[in-house]
Amino acid sequence: MKKAIAFLLSIALMVTFFGCGKNETNSTEPAVPEEEPKFAATDTILAENGSSAYKIVLPLVYSYTEGYAAQELQEIFHEATGVTLPIVSDSGLVTDNTGYYLSVGNTALKAAQSDVKPEYAVQGESGVLVKTKNNTVYMVGATDRGTLNSVYQFLHYQVGFETYAHDYTHVDYCPSVKLLQFDHAYKPTIEWSLAVEKKTALDEKTASRMYTYGDGTIAGNGYSGGGVELDGSKLFSLWCHDSSQLVPEPSNPDFWNNGQYCLTNEDAYKAYSAALIEKVKASNEAFVMIGPADNSGVCNCESCAAASAQYGGQGGLMIRFCNRLAEDLENYFTEQNIDRRLLVVGMAYQGYSVSPTTKDADGKPVPAHESVVAKQTGNVTVGVCYTPISACYTHAFGNNTCDKNIIITDSLRGWSSLTNNMFIYSYGTNFTYLTFPFNNWQFMADTFTFYKENNVRFLFDQSDSWNGIGPMSEMRGYIRSKLSWDADLNADKLIADFMQKYYGPGAAAVNRYFNVMRTQFSAIYKKAGTSDHDCYYEIGTREFWPRSIILDFESMLSAAMNDVEKAGLDAKQTAAYKDRIEREYIIWKVNELTLYQSYLSGAELTELQNTVAEGRSKYDINRRSEHVID
Repeated sequence: MKKAIAFLLSIALMVTFFGCGKNETNSTEPAVPEEEPKFAATDTILAENGSSAYKIVLPLVYSYTEGYAAQELQEIFHEATGVTLPIVSDSGLVTDNTGYYLSVGNTALKAAQSDVKPEYAVQGESGVLVKTKNNTVYMVGATDRGTLNSVYQFLHYQVGFETYAHDYTHVDYCPSVKLLQFDHAYKPTIEWSLAVEKKTALDEKTASRMYTYGDGTIAGNGYSGGGVELDGSKLFSLWCHDSSQLVPEPSNPDFWNNGQYCLTNEDAYKAYSAALIEKVKASNEAFVMIGPADNSGVCNCESCAAASAQYGGQGGLMIRFCNRLAEDLENYFTEQNIDRRLLVVGMAYQGYSVSPTTKDADGKPVPAHESVVAKQTGNVTVGVCYTPISACYTHAFGNNTCDKNIIITDSLRGWSSLTNNMFIYSYGTNFTYLTFPFNNWQFMADTFTFYKENNVRFLFDQSDSWNGIGPMSEMRGYIRSKLSWDADLNADKLIADFMQKYYGPGAAAVNRYFNVMRTQFSAIYKKAGTSDHDCYYEIGTREFWPRSIILDFESMLSAAMNDVEKAGLDAKQTAAYKDRIEREYIIWKVNELTLYQSYLSGAELTELQNTVAEGRSKYDINRRSEHVID
């Protein structure tokens, strides 16, 4: 949506610093992991001693996201340098790159440059182009989201900008900073990565600063949507299992068998296609997801059984159904002269999850039938959202370290061979025990490498949205966002950087707690006789978490808070660090009460009950499992 440019008032704020340092006294590690690119400094002064010759330039008519990107550039640059750059229109500005301009989006300045032309085939949905030409810097993507990310990348490398969580963004203090020589074109590993931890998902600014999409539709009872754009429009018109609403079973029982929609009944198809077109007409979303009902069954009519045998299984029926829908939507757009890109995404879930492929002599997947290859041409294309709910999440996908995941790996590779639009709906919590740790840390990086190898464009890693916090939830969100942006980053370095930045003086003790917690899982796996666990495994038991271990965790986290108290920081910093550590401490107090309430009595029990009650209220911990409300 376009609007006429509104000039933002500049606030004169003169701040003098002596050197470019970190924004916290205890910060010693580099904000940027070593694997990231480096850009040489030019002789051009970007800011010095509270002043700058630079202006932020927007198109005369700009989109919502372009305007937001300019404001983010102004705000974060001010935080780092003390300088509030003016935001101006591109109207009448010189285009020979002699001007001191930070060009955001599709400006007239950018249009005059033959070598600043982002392409969707190169940058994708959220990739960036940042280029320095003489005095001018261009920040633009093939989409508006790419433009916003280009601004964030400029700030990341120029002033150390990095968002770690909903309550902490880092920038370097830069009273004197030289412009870098950018020639930065990049497409992230995952083009659409959704924030799923509740506090981040509901905070669009934090989500976007972490290169993810927020989800304002997340409610206290879980997920009801699939991401939102900055202007509030949804990414998805239909999400997950919602497609059953198009032709619901109660009013159309003849189209349903065994709790699932029939994918071969011609009348059922026509009803679905007509309903989908009506739905799409009233929406402006990027995708529609065609998902089965949330059960493990498939339509068991004779027609579906016969077609399943012919087309490589129920997954083959699903993708053929989606291909037909995409053709109908393409024809509708053509007839109505609508220039719109839309992605029809089939949800490969439960009985529909196995890819309709076989293997050739070299072991590579090939389609079971030519008709199960996803439609990839035209404005309406077809993707697949693979949803391995039965996978083992304590081992990586793709490296054959887990027998259970070999089938998962084969199916994902198979689906990837059928479409250029590969989506993943995975899981980042144990739905039976939301307040106990989910131990997939060791293999997160390997799984993201596998995603990269299979050209996964979209990730929804469903975590605990019911509670405001979960075990190490802020760090999980950060690591996920970083590996989504670049799967080649070193996960151990990312964890170390997060610990040091987010917990400050308490980092060493929190890190000890984290390592001991992970070590405890080795003991758990030995007792259980297996280290293969899905997102519903039995983990919250006294056998696995002796009270002595829980008390050790609480002691380590108390020590971390004491370390913060003794660090001599100001009251605001001290309170912030302690609060971050207390969240993890309260989680274990909740677990202690859950497992050992019957062991306690008198004042000890009362004290624990009061601590848990206060913690639940303060940190929005209202569920112990997916279906148990406290």
